Amino acid sequence: MFAAEFDVLLYDLTSSYMEGEAGKNPMMRRGYSRDHRPDCKQVVIVPLGGINAEGFPFSYETFNGNRRDVTTVEAVMRMVEHKYGRARRVRGPHVLRVGGFDRGVVSEENLESLRKH
Repeated sequence: MFAAEFDVLLYDLTSSYMEGEAGKNPMMRRGYSRDHRPDCKQVVIVPLGGINAEGFPFSYETFNGNRRDVTTVEAVMRMVEHKYGRARRVRGPHVLRVGGFDRGVVSEENLESLRKH
């Protein structure tokens, strides 16, 4: 798992909420609640999976609970490149790493950032 290599990145977001104040955890914030609990603070979790020999999720990232999905892509791309390196080149300028995203993270800015990386 620690030397993970992958060609396809599976990227999705979820959140987990806490009942109570969660006052000592600065990441716990009120935001869009996937659990329909706007009364509770939450944290946003991005599990990352890759299609590799083992087929297991190999990493995750966490964000403040009020972080919008569309604003996570650049940070996650930097984290993936830092931990696992850039996508490998296949002939010429083509790369073999492929990402799958849902509509909550797609924007023109994110598409341009993906092309740049």
